[in-house]
Amino acid sequence: MQAMADPTSDVGRFFSYGPNASSFPVCPGKWLGNSSDPAYHSFGYTNPCFKTKTGQHLCAQGSWGSVAGNCNRSGVSNTSACFDDLLDGCSKAVMEASDGGRCIPSLNANPAHKEYVDYLADSLANSWSRNLGIDGWIVDTSMQVPCAPGINPNYAEPGGSEFIFYNDVIGQVRKTQPQVVLSGEDCASWDDAIMHNFQLPGTKASGPYQAAVQTALEAKDLDTIEGVVASSGADAATYVCYLHPGLDGKNSGACPTLYYRDTQSAYAAENVSVYRLWVALEAAGGILSEHQHSPTAVYGHQYGSWNVSADPFVDDGKESPLWAFLRSRALNRLALRTKLNVTTATVERSDPLSDYTVYRNSNCYHAPHGGVALPRTGKWLENQTAASCAALCTADDKCDCVTYQARPGAAAQHKAQFQCWPRADCEPAKFEHDSLTLCYDVYVKKKAPAPPPSASGGAIGYLKHDALGPTGDAAVTIFNPGAAQTLTLDLSLLPPALLASKVVPVDLFTNASASAPLAAKWTVAMKAGSFAAFGFRGLGVFAPRKGKFQGCNPSDGHSKPSPATTLQDCFLDCKRDASCENVFVTMKELPRWLEKPGPIVCTLLGAVDSTAKACPKTGAGTLVRKLDARPRARPSPVKHDDVGDLDCVGK
Repeated sequence: MQAMADPTSDVGRFFSYGPNASSFPVCPGKWLGNSSDPAYHSFGYTNPCFKTKTGQHLCAQGSWGSVAGNCNRSGVSNTSACFDDLLDGCSKAVMEASDGGRCIPSLNANPAHKEYVDYLADSLANSWSRNLGIDGWIVDTSMQVPCAPGINPNYAEPGGSEFIFYNDVIGQVRKTQPQVVLSGEDCASWDDAIMHNFQLPGTKASGPYQAAVQTALEAKDLDTIEGVVASSGADAATYVCYLHPGLDGKNSGACPTLYYRDTQSAYAAENVSVYRLWVALEAAGGILSEHQHSPTAVYGHQYGSWNVSADPFVDDGKESPLWAFLRSRALNRLALRTKLNVTTATVERSDPLSDYTVYRNSNCYHAPHGGVALPRTGKWLENQTAASCAALCTADDKCDCVTYQARPGAAAQHKAQFQCWPRADCEPAKFEHDSLTLCYDVYVKKKAPAPPPSASGGAIGYLKHDALGPTGDAAVTIFNPGAAQTLTLDLSLLPPALLASKVVPVDLFTNASASAPLAAKWTVAMKAGSFAAFGFRGLGVFAPRKGKFQGCNPSDGHSKPSPATTLQDCFLDCKRDASCENVFVTMKELPRWLEKPGPIVCTLLGAVDSTAKACPKTGAGTLVRKLDARPRARPSPVKHDDVGDLDCVGK
């Protein structure tokens, strides 16, 4: 309204004006338009025309505030324009009555105007980030304005409305608020994410990932999920941060990491313990998911696209595990991840009933009651539980099901509780159901029983290492979805000096110390359905140095090829080499979007005093420096090309 009153005012200069409505064509693309509008199949914007306080007649591009309500469209329901393309507009009374008074004449600011860009950057940096502490912004489609004068109509390209917001506006914000994270939806590639200045690019292409993790949790065997976790794109994000030329010399806060906006139905709130294990498992793999679970979703559907959450609220006094991923550098989404070998001394199935389908209040015996009685001797005559009854049937190849008396019966013959009867040729459709069968349950063998647990007892473990700094925090994360068990993790990949120091890590979720110091074969007791992240230090920092090179010759002559094919193994190999001060990394092809990164080629190098002298030829290789800790401020003797930006920012 201020701009419409005085287009020459400070706010008025945010907008563009013309002598008539046709000066500003309606933006292309279907959004709010409907068949009654003159520009159907459009975003639904119209061109409001007005008179300034001096009587000058002007028109401008309308904003969303001008497209709600029913104005000059009598007889048409749910119309979307307050101003038509004629010059009559609407009377004040009609406009205020329209759609409960929500329809107001408002203009669409032009991102091509420097005054608007400066205003928006100042508002975000100061009013929002500095004063209110808001450090993240997500952009969906609100900056897709291809028809504003003076901008590139291809809004995602340089000079386009989205590009201006991502780079010019947020670029200015980060000069004083470097912690700010910009998120965008549905990126197409890492190049796309980097070009648009995203730190948290999103994707909805997460169905197979979500389904695989949920299925593994339901089966209580996580040893099957490494393929999908490694191919989620989270591991690739770390490689991109180290190796992509578009991030050369920038701090890790500029690197893009993924979030998944999944379309799977989430676990219900009554399974909150499983839900929390699920979201923590995803985050440990490097993915932060928004789960579209909402019983009261918009549009009347059970799972609504606008009602997303990362963790359910349950008033049980327990903190969401996702907070630990914000507090602890070792759990950083850009932390390197290696799946550990996990074994357990016990691999027997913890629940004998898992291979059976139960039919409650049913009885099975000779024809026509759905089965054939088998001899009942020995242990079959003893008092049983449902589980021990099923275990006897499992051990007998002739047994197809068991009838188990779980409750006292009404008649004399039904008062002997906890009895078990083996049956063959079981047909559930013929089981007996009446008032005398209420005390019985029938357990039928599944045709395809679940496979026995893996050697890990269904658990999975990762080594996480925030090698980007500032202190190289690390953690051993463990997820045990099944029964309580004592696990042994192979930590022989850790440097011998670290293992010899008898470090006792601390669980980053509970702050409780582990029961034993780290060892090559490290044993930890896990409760049923539990998870832990045992944090420690000692792996140091590996900081990419500015520049891309063909190769480097260390000043002390120490150069040794490493057998490592992953960044994690490469860095740990350097930690085991007393003469290694740098590593030189090349990759045949940078990781693709949402794919598992390919192998690297790693060379262990000694001292490199100056990249200008040691690495004279430009190329595609990256020189990475080993540090005990990343310095907070650059000491005067250190040259700019030693480490990109030493002030590491971001979670």
